[in-house]
Amino acid sequence: MKTYYECLPCFVRQALTSLKRSGASDERTQEAMRAVFRELASLDYEATPPEIAGGVYDAVGGAIGSYDPYARDKALHNDFALALLPHMQKRLRSEADRFEAKIKLAIAANIIDLGKDAGLRKSDVQNCFDRALETPVDQSALSSLRTAVHEADTILYLCDNAGEIVFDRFLIEEMPHTKVKAVVRGCPVINDATLQDARCSGLADLVKVITNGSGAPGTVLRT
Repeated sequence: MKTYYECLPCFVRQALTSLKRSGASDERTQEAMRAVFRELASLDYEATPPEIAGGVYDAVGGAIGSYDPYARDKALHNDFALALLPHMQKRLRSEADRFEAKIKLAIAANIIDLGKDAGLRKSDVQNCFDRALETPVDQSALSSLRTAVHEADTILYLCDNAGEIVFDRFLIEEMPHTKVKAVVRGCPVINDATLQDARCSGLADLVKVITNGSGAPGTVLRT
């Protein structure tokens, strides 16, 4: 994944959204946005968007400190996903392949991403789940994943967003729990999942959960 010119407006929009949500003063907002534009002016286009966004949110953090402007949204998304789970469990009773169905739901749950869509509605999520269960998946890829899960000594499962993490747990229930280590963000960024969300979702009760030590909206492999 590379960074393209079209990514730049998104970085700016995300920074402004976070600053507005935090209630930062005009003075602090101006200071933060100058830092954001300095960061973007010198970016490496070979770097991934999460790497670039990490620097952008570091600049925003200088204005809002440790305040988490998405904390309320994350709690609401976790509660919504947990409330939706029994309905999905009931629907899966008629599914011949629970692993495949849970894969579809875990993929669909990625829609709960306020970096992409700050105006996401509950109905958007519900509709996405309904469509996902009716959408076929690549059976060859699914077979390869089954084999990899069966043969692996250790499975490192990278979590993404709050709310979504509930359906990560739902999928991990179909895997050998002792093999799995789940990874969340090291500190709050957008609505990405942290240790608090892992505990709220019940994932921390199922498998070992660690952080990636980063505040970037992703897991950056390059150091």
